[in-house]
Amino acid sequence: MNRNQFDKMLAFLERLDAAKISYTLEHSRDDAIMVIAFAPGEYWEIEFVADGDVDVERYRSDGH
Repeated sequence: MNRNQFDKMLAFLERLDAAKISYTLEHSRDDAIMVIAFAPGEYWEIEFVADGDVDVERYRSDGH
């Protein structure tokens, strides 16, 4: 992971902390670190990839 990508991830984690959104970190790909953030009724998977990409998937539930 290059320095710029690391800085992006740290800034994102600081934003989650400031918003009091809980999250976990995972390393399931050789070239990425995933942040899983939990908000009411949904969660997000955000992958910071070594090549500079940021991949986002959002999962929502209506309670059923």
